[in-house]
Amino acid sequence: MHPNQLQPYLQRLSIAQLNPMQRAFLKAAAENQDLLLQSPTGSGKTLAFLLGLLSQLPKAPTPKVWAMIITPSRELALQITQVFRQLKTG
Repeated sequence: MHPNQLQPYLQRLSIAQLNPMQRAFLKAAAENQDLLLQSPTGSGKTLAFLLGLLSQLPKAPTPKVWAMIITPSRELALQITQVFRQLKTG
């Protein structure tokens, strides 16, 4: 995802810029299909993961399922849902 495309999402979250881990993840996500992201709690992994996912989804709405997120816990599912809703992707 081009940095200019990120600005509306970052503004909705009141984030001035991505941190180094998030930038590195997005660069790697553009080049690879399978990634493993390890970083300390509170480092912004959820946002990095969701922005990487958004960059791979079609721009126009389609009736197909393009992504399924499976989490090991309800707590993580709720966290991902909350951040995704804050992005207001439509």
